[in-house]
Amino acid sequence: MGGSQAPDKYKLRNVCKCCNNRLGLFVDAAYAKSWFVTNTMATAAWRVYSDLQDAPLPLSCVGVFHPIEGLTLPAEYVAEYWIGPSGETIVWIRSHDERLYWYSGGNPIDKNKQSSIAYLSLTSDDPVRWQMGIASFRKAFKSKKVRKILCQKIIGEPIGTLLPGFDAPSEVDKSNLAIIKDAIASEMLSARIGININFDHRFISKMVLAIGYSLFGEPFLSTPFAHDARKGCWSNETDVSELRGSPSLANISDPLFNKIAGYRGAVAIIVMHAGPCYTLTVSINQQIPFTVQLAPSDINSECVDAERGYVLLLFPQLERAIELTFVDLVAHTTGNKLYPELHAIDQKRQAALAFQAKLRPI
Repeated sequence: MGGSQAPDKYKLRNVCKCCNNRLGLFVDAAYAKSWFVTNTMATAAWRVYSDLQDAPLPLSCVGVFHPIEGLTLPAEYVAEYWIGPSGETIVWIRSHDERLYWYSGGNPIDKNKQSSIAYLSLTSDDPVRWQMGIASFRKAFKSKKVRKILCQKIIGEPIGTLLPGFDAPSEVDKSNLAIIKDAIASEMLSARIGININFDHRFISKMVLAIGYSLFGEPFLSTPFAHDARKGCWSNETDVSELRGSPSLANISDPLFNKIAGYRGAVAIIVMHAGPCYTLTVSINQQIPFTVQLAPSDINSECVDAERGYVLLLFPQLERAIELTFVDLVAHTTGNKLYPELHAIDQKRQAALAFQAKLRPI
């Protein structure tokens, strides 16, 4: 979600490797691979995409297909429905892990271990859209054990020559392609979404630990907030975290709060002094924000201005990170005082709008 571009103070090394890996699968991925976050991240990337030379756009997940009559699937596999940047239809036949039913793309570890098949159907003869769709498809399945099949026919040269990385269809693939094409033509494609309404709870606790320690240092670990965050990370029925705040789905219908507590195209991490404590708010593209108590108000930090607040904006699509105060963010957002680094991002956003306006209609 852009963390690799964050300042060095967030790149912690004094952690247990085993615990960190477990949290990566069951806490980080529970949040980042949820339907809400996956698609919000894809929308955020569109905000700053202005050229074919930019990093490919993420795909958007619709959900797991309702059974498509005649489609051949291995046992314990599902067909998942994804959409490309120009409406391309992607059918991903992958293994299913019921424990992680709400993960878009399934178990992240299985992607690298178990074989799967992804079918791509292009929707436009616009060469620009064609290149965008191909690039996004390749990026989504890069370094994964996936056979990549193009639904359209390539005339003349073998497909591997014209489109490196794609595979020639087998007889089963040809049958599946015919069924998929018929389903697209008849507009009978539909899918169901697996939703865990608590998808972000443990991730919120982990963020409290990570942000609290990164900004406030060792003294933070002795606070009740750190204690409750640990319980939230390793939650069980008898030891429940007492962290107070609102989860991601609580503020969906509050556009004013969403606008203030974020930035278009960015993952925003905001720390504010609020009465007896500091609070942490995290949002994506000014959407699905969560807010939680972070640290006691009497703790000191060289990074956080108690009066002006602290903000870290991550732009994964641009591989950039910007640190500023909350006061500076609000002043820029409201147009009262431009912040130079954000002004450059705004120019990129304007270029993105101009680029998208020139695309041939689908």
